[in-house]
Amino acid sequence: MDANNIRYLASVLEKLPPDDSQLLLTFAEFLAQKQDAKINAQNARRIVSAWLVREVGNLLMGGQPEYIPGPRPVWRVPVLVTRGRQGQAGSIDVDAQTGDLLVDESTPQRILDHVRTIDSRPPSS
Repeated sequence: MDANNIRYLASVLEKLPPDDSQLLLTFAEFLAQKQDAKINAQNARRIVSAWLVREVGNLLMGGQPEYIPGPRPVWRVPVLVTRGRQGQAGSIDVDAQTGDLLVDESTPQRILDHVRTIDSRPPSS
């Protein structure tokens, strides 16, 4: 962001009520942090989909990621069941800076448990 943009943003903030200016600053921080992420949404989705096929099952794939800002920003990728009864069987976080999957040894079983829950639901009418 260059000096002119910073001055413009400062002039806009001065004109806003305190609550609105705080909201705008929070949003600006979110955008800046998201822009600095080394892993984008598409890559996070690919990372999760590949892991699911390798470690859990081939009827699962990553859905549309959601960016979650914070001290350790992540992409939260929904786990989608693609055959039979379709639905979401949980989610997996991907570190937005490193691309590391934030999973543990129990993650595959938790996902499979969710898939069984989806399969056991009565059909919708």
